[in-house]
Amino acid sequence: MIEIRTLGFAYAGQAPLFEGFDLSIQQGEAWAVIGPSGCGKTTFLYLLAGLLVPASGEIRIEGSPILRPRPGTGLVLQDHGLLPWSTVEENARLGWVIRDFYGPDGKHSPSGTRLGKDKVTKKVDQWLERLQIASVRNKFPSQLSRGQRQRTAIARTLSLDPDLLLMDEPFSALDAAIREDLQKTMRIYHREFCTTNVLVTHDIEEALLTGDHILVLQTGCNRKARVMENPLAGGEDIRSKKEFQQLFNTLRLMLGGNG
Repeated sequence: MIEIRTLGFAYAGQAPLFEGFDLSIQQGEAWAVIGPSGCGKTTFLYLLAGLLVPASGEIRIEGSPILRPRPGTGLVLQDHGLLPWSTVEENARLGWVIRDFYGPDGKHSPSGTRLGKDKVTKKVDQWLERLQIASVRNKFPSQLSRGQRQRTAIARTLSLDPDLLLMDEPFSALDAAIREDLQKTMRIYHREFCTTNVLVTHDIEEALLTGDHILVLQTGCNRKARVMENPLAGGEDIRSKKEFQQLFNTLRLMLGGNG
């Protein structure tokens, strides 16, 4: 689904983060991207999202070069990105409001027919229920806990049925119990809908819990994709397994002892 060929990128006046970088991600795979601060994790995600454009090389998704955001990609950020003047339900519906404005033009919104208002309402309601925030649907972001705000941001994205889900450390600021609950929810979502998932994290455990494949970025210029295969991802109670600690140690060594 995603083909990255000889990718090069640098911010103005800074050393390159990527140069001649190649990677392939297949439809339905779950990936975690990990590395030290400043290594280019979020930059990599924004390049996949079309929010940044490569300086050289190209990124193709479903055969098309990514030069701008595509309608089928969903993006969940760490800071929620909720409209403070809108309720939970209104924030969760925001993507559909934007799609309705542009119509099914294939550029800002998927091509095809419009989804009727009743069907949109049903989709949004299903995700509010599934993410356990239906009871606060009429509250504003300032009235919510941090976990409820993040669930709202996730509901807004998942209700749009993305085929590619990009997540930038969406659980890092949450309490451990809430973080584990949302990680489990997203693993179930991935299995059920067979989306392609790419999660950026700084946490080794989270990478092992969520990524069937783990891309390890390094400080400085990334020229070669370092990928660790992870057969434990999505399993039950994997922390208690001997293999988990072995993979943890291997990943920690790949990170240069950081994390």
